[in-house]
Amino acid sequence: MFDFVENNRTAIKIVLGAVTVAMVIGLGAGYVNSPGSTTVAEVDGHGIDIRDLARRLQGNADAAQRQAVLQQMIQEKMLARQASRLQLAVTDSVVQQTIQAMPEFQVKGKFDFARYQQMLNGSGRYTEASFEAEQREKLAIRNVLGPLAESSLVSNAQVDAYWQMRGQQREIALLPIPATDYTAAVKLDDKAIKQYYDTHLAQYAVAERVKLEYVILDADSQLPKVQLAAGAVEAEYKANPKLYDLAQRRISHIMLTAPADAKPEDKAKVKAHAEALLAELKKAPQDFAAVAKVQSQDSSSAENGGDLGVLNQGELGEAALDKAAFSLPLNGISEVVESRFGYHILQVTEIKPTGLEAARPQIELKLKQQEGAKLVARDTTAFDNMLTEQGKSLKPVADKFGLQVRQSDWMDRKLALNAELNTAEVRDAVFQQDVLKGYNTAMVPLGTNRYFAARIVAREAARTKTLAEVTPVIRSLLTQQQATKLARAEAESRLKAAQAGQEPAGNWSTVEKVSRANPGPLNEASLKAVFAAGVQKLPAYVVLDLPKGGSGLVRISKVEAPAALTPELRKLIRLQMAQAMGMQEMLGYQKWLQGEMKVEVHSKLLQQAQ
Repeated sequence: MFDFVENNRTAIKIVLGAVTVAMVIGLGAGYVNSPGSTTVAEVDGHGIDIRDLARRLQGNADAAQRQAVLQQMIQEKMLARQASRLQLAVTDSVVQQTIQAMPEFQVKGKFDFARYQQMLNGSGRYTEASFEAEQREKLAIRNVLGPLAESSLVSNAQVDAYWQMRGQQREIALLPIPATDYTAAVKLDDKAIKQYYDTHLAQYAVAERVKLEYVILDADSQLPKVQLAAGAVEAEYKANPKLYDLAQRRISHIMLTAPADAKPEDKAKVKAHAEALLAELKKAPQDFAAVAKVQSQDSSSAENGGDLGVLNQGELGEAALDKAAFSLPLNGISEVVESRFGYHILQVTEIKPTGLEAARPQIELKLKQQEGAKLVARDTTAFDNMLTEQGKSLKPVADKFGLQVRQSDWMDRKLALNAELNTAEVRDAVFQQDVLKGYNTAMVPLGTNRYFAARIVAREAARTKTLAEVTPVIRSLLTQQQATKLARAEAESRLKAAQAGQEPAGNWSTVEKVSRANPGPLNEASLKAVFAAGVQKLPAYVVLDLPKGGSGLVRISKVEAPAALTPELRKLIRLQMAQAMGMQEMLGYQKWLQGEMKVEVHSKLLQQAQ
């Protein structure tokens, strides 16, 4: 179902950095030390600059995130190089047309160059040249992958086979045989528990772990020190009025879906329904949210009464919707508006104020963060030196730089329970020998202009839990395992009796229909078992393992073939199958490219990217 908010609220993020296709194949890249340039990786002799990687990371990133984003960029570079090899050039006019068609850069349905520049400047990531170069590369990648995605042919026989498999329904009932019915019959001795413990010692190993007190030097930590000059807020507002005077409204909608390629008579029926709803809402506008919950077919917003949240002008994604929403008065309801998704009725439930005073808190925070960042840049060396000079205390550092001394949860060499500390760089710094002896860590970068330091306040050596500690856990586990075996044996016994013509007695569940599309109460494994069962003779029976322990006997009493495919549904299934097959073609092609192009990663530079 169309997710209205996600497809439009985050549109600018998609435009300014999303990948054209999902690139999920691991890379067999060679890792070498950097030759001293800013090239963090090379693909077929063409470099990826560390500054481009940093721009894509957008701030804090641990080693795994840096690696993942770089792999993504390497895949993009491979495809762009292949486009060049195949001479699939993208002309300037195509790039311009693509950008001008992006709703994010339009005002009243037309491309607005001032808005384009404003949003690029506001992103902090792009110049016009770099953004247009990135769009050119994405279009080239589409030129490579597009034919693969569209090349798959699906026959009528394949569609019919899929529909028969997907649409068949089976009428079932379940006779549960829970493991808890057999726990009293399980007899365990200490010897069995000891044997399990001895053969699973690694499972009870506890790694060396520590607790920390730590400080973080960043722009936010310096905000209390910042005093803005008189008139600074006013000057910033005057210099960038369009940045702060964006029209914002809280908007709700009711959407009735009608695909652009639907038959005219079908679209007319949907529009008539929308017009009827509008007539009722005009009589009782206060009922908008209640009607949206019942009638709207945008599943992401319907449960919230159609609420799409607070949106900037342009974020609705279509000029007609934007024009309607931003011309309404407070609590006003629009006429029926058509989009490529169907028909909408809009309501404005809040209008955010504009002007200097409305923008003042935002501007003050921005300016203070800028000044705070300057203080961090100024004090980084002194911060690092003081950590060494003070040796075994963070208090002098915290007092001098106005930092809060925080307390961590337990962490070991592989995992920190505090998310912001769970990076390889932090863990490596904490488990240095001098730090284990009580000294402060060295300064550790956590991201752009953000630094960490710590000392250990509690330490536990690596050990193995004793048998006494884990005996209750092992006893419970083995009892569950034995009880499950007994329940399974009982289920198998009842299955044999049923196959011999004896109807199993017990508390059968209510009969219900299940299909591969609507599994009802069945999990994936149980659903597979039910549809793998032979149904030449009914009733048929099959034994299942219950998710919470034990077994169950399922009786299949009826099998129903799916309804005949309508032409519209056949077309939709064919399209979905072709898309899935096309995606496999694309992934296979990308994997082939990996063997065709030499890839080198300069590991030292990669560690520096933030």
